[in-house]
Amino acid sequence: AYAIESLCHTADKHAVADEVWRVLKKGGRFGGYDWCVLDAYDAEDRAHVDVMRRIEKGNGLPPVQHGSALVDALRARGFQVEDWFDYMDEDGADAWWQPFMGGE
Repeated sequence: AYAIESLCHTADKHAVADEVWRVLKKGGRFGGYDWCVLDAYDAEDRAHVDVMRRIEKGNGLPPVQHGSALVDALRARGFQVEDWFDYMDEDGADAWWQPFMGGE
């Protein structure tokens, strides 16, 4: 099973983990990628808050949660989380917003 930019649309990550556990066959795997807040996010920084609110409004999202919220919910349900990471930490990764910068 997989989820691509969809779990950010629910605030209850434990309900998601429970449902995936229910429908996944024994020995099955679950993977995906999604929007989340990372450690660098500063809820006291007006610029950070403004960007997040625009992303949430533009994508019809509830308040975006820290990436650990889903990981913690999956682990609490019994999943073995093999890996989770910030794609932007990968060497040579282009910033997700780079295509919007035009000729730069």
